Amino acid sequence: SDVLNKSITNNIAPIISEPMKKIGNGDLYAIAPTIINNYVLAYNKEIFKEVGIQEPTNSMTWEEVSNLSTKIQEKSNYKGFALEFPSDEGQFFQVFLNTVYPVRDYKNENGKIILNTDTNQKYWSLFAKLYNDNTRINGEEFLKGNVAMGVFSLDVFFNDEDLALYGEVDKSKWGFVQMPVAEENPGGVMWSETIFVMSKYSHNKEAIDFLEYVHGKDFAKKLITTLQLPTYSDDEIYNLLKEQYGFDLTPAFRQPGIVYNTPEFNISEYTEIRKVGEEYFLKFLNEGGDINSILTQYEKAIN
Repeated sequence: SDVLNKSITNNIAPIISEPMKKIGNGDLYAIAPTIINNYVLAYNKEIFKEVGIQEPTNSMTWEEVSNLSTKIQEKSNYKGFALEFPSDEGQFFQVFLNTVYPVRDYKNENGKIILNTDTNQKYWSLFAKLYNDNTRINGEEFLKGNVAMGVFSLDVFFNDEDLALYGEVDKSKWGFVQMPVAEENPGGVMWSETIFVMSKYSHNKEAIDFLEYVHGKDFAKKLITTLQLPTYSDDEIYNLLKEQYGFDLTPAFRQPGIVYNTPEFNISEYTEIRKVGEEYFLKFLNEGGDINSILTQYEKAIN
């Protein structure tokens, strides 16, 4: 966009600027001042050192994370991986959908909802195995030091009082890299609650002044003091975030965000697809069987 000063737009974190540029065919047509949720792959540096396995790296594929989890368990008594904090198998499925975008990018072909796809077969199988191989533990075990790595929203690590519920926490043991990606649509998962859209007609000076202020460095510094994550990011801001939270959050901010396709269903249809999907995923998780058959049944039940 030519509306705002380049010193601002050039410093908007890629987690939000990159998907906006893709949608805008190279132009940054919309921005947001804050990040509400931003996922990372957290890992226990001491476990990796003890086991003698190389630490995770930025933007690994989910297959690579699964293989790394297997290696951890083969060489130690630690569990390899946890995904957020689901309280049961149904919640795990919903978290899985939120984290791995291609499995909820549902398609409508001539009135038929297509669910038995190569992508769904791949990730339903991978995550069922990952969950079962790790005895269906959740992120609490990572915080207690019993799991090598996990995918979490960044804000999990910000509240010291909440972390203290899991025992004495040594933040220096934790490392953070960009969250794993799906090869079908690579990028990090992020949410923001306010987005400002710009166009070549956006030339109201007061509006431009406002947008430049809430997306600039001074406002970013204020957001950090209120425990919010700004989208404006440069080396000074990264250092302030590290001072505030005790972690280097640079990898998460620099991961290009994912591009979401326009939903092909209304909210009630979308909710029903997810609800029925949970039923069939649990059947596959608990009983096993042929994934092609499971997804065929799921697709038939929806249509």
